[in-house]
Amino acid sequence: MREGLNTALVFLTRLPVKSSGGSRLADAAPWFPVVGALIGAAAGAMFGALTFAGMASFPAAILVLAFLVVVTGALHEDGLADCADALGPHDRTRRLEVMRDSRIGTFGTLALVLVMLARLAGLSSLWDPVAQLAVLTVVGATSRGAIVGLMAALPQARADGLAASAGRPDRTSVAIALGLPVLLAFLLLDPREAVVLLLAALVAASAWAWFARRSFGGQTGDVLGTTQQLVEAAMLLTVTTLR
Repeated sequence: MREGLNTALVFLTRLPVKSSGGSRLADAAPWFPVVGALIGAAAGAMFGALTFAGMASFPAAILVLAFLVVVTGALHEDGLADCADALGPHDRTRRLEVMRDSRIGTFGTLALVLVMLARLAGLSSLWDPVAQLAVLTVVGATSRGAIVGLMAALPQARADGLAASAGRPDRTSVAIALGLPVLLAFLLLDPREAVVLLLAALVAASAWAWFARRSFGGQTGDVLGTTQQLVEAAMLLTVTTLR
């Protein structure tokens, strides 16, 4: 159990956690939303402290975004940029090759800017410290749980790479990874808000899964990282309609 948590922490964060490497990424899948909730709760606590200290929500949101980028090592942002750049070529094989290129292009840059602006807009609409903590905890858990959903739903786009080596989570792992965010949402949020935010996450993850299968043939590590970014952005944008 502890090894699975350590594996999830090593993969999803840049925290100084050691892992023996004895646990496959798929075996650590139930811990993804747990780690996501911890990241979100830390960001929410920081947001609440800044708000309580008198900082306006917009500059506080910028600092919170910076914290999220640092604590995750921009892992998911990197995946988003790679997937966006890979949309340039029309050939699927060429798209997968572009995805492995570490250089960032125009599509990748624009995707990062747009998604960061969406996240910033959502965060800026949160001005109550309690709501900041609750929403970011739920968003953190849900967006990482969505990664597990796509790991199970999509085939590997290629025979090597992160997604291929990670394996496929079993049904129990998927049920835990998807069920925990739902439980947290209804525990921490107003029922109506919980339903709307979870629906936004479901739509974003489902649409991206369909698009990734059509464009890339399935999942890669970058596709999984993009899942987190799009689900988080969709949920935070939806928050702006509820506040």
